[in-house]
Amino acid sequence: MEIGIGLPNAVPGTTGQQLTDWPRAADEAGFSSLGTIDRIVYPNYEPITALSAAAAVTKRIRLATTVLLGPLRMNAAMVAKQVLSLDALAGGGPLSARAQRSRPLAATRCLALRLLNLRVARPSPLPTNDD
Repeated sequence: MEIGIGLPNAVPGTTGQQLTDWPRAADEAGFSSLGTIDRIVYPNYEPITALSAAAAVTKRIRLATTVLLGPLRMNAAMVAKQVLSLDALAGGGPLSARAQRSRPLAATRCLALRLLNLRVARPSPLPTNDD
């Protein structure tokens, strides 16, 4: 049986130290995955940034964004870059063993690559002062 646990990125008052201590302890305790949620109007850490902090201090645990409010992130290329950077931090690149074992991270990486390809293929017009 595999049991995952949430990263307290959306818990008010969580410190940066707690945001790195928690995933380290979860990894050492044998949890199978560590997930985040995304909220915009709430005093929380952004999920990709929080998972990047977790990736830096863990070795085995799978990382997942259980909710990522993609439509509210206007720059698809930046989201793709953030997710691909997280993937690299989580194990050394797109073919990392940890990313391959993590379906949510692999799916997010796949979406990021598609978003990046769409942005390069059909860049949106630059905003004007009227926008």
